[in-house]
Amino acid sequence: MPQRSTSDKSKMKNLLDSGRLFRMADKYIESCRAAPREDGAKAKRQYRFPNLAGFCRYAKSGLSDLMGLRTSDPDEYDRLIAVFEDEALNADISPNLLSTYMKKRLLYVCDEESTQQIGEVKYCFEHDIYADGE
Repeated sequence: MPQRSTSDKSKMKNLLDSGRLFRMADKYIESCRAAPREDGAKAKRQYRFPNLAGFCRYAKSGLSDLMGLRTSDPDEYDRLIAVFEDEALNADISPNLLSTYMKKRLLYVCDEESTQQIGEVKYCFEHDIYADGE
């Protein structure tokens, strides 16, 4: 099978191979912190939430290009997802938004079956939620 030329590689693969992917992710995350915006009626300063879609936009790429790293470079993809998971867990966002983001974009699912049930929300708990607080 012939080797793909550098120009045939995806944008994310090129960034990874050149050692710029994680530097670019750090720059994107820093730009989110440095760009406060007004929050409508509350007029409270909020910072942009660093996320995978925003990073792809920043890198002038797409989510499918980024997801391609899952098969071509799974360890590096895992490292990048860990960066964005950490940002999400430390962000000042609602628990509903955090949960949706973790499931949809970071691909946290309960089992294989739940990935095949498009459009259905499935909640999984590893403990008895009714026993909380007792």
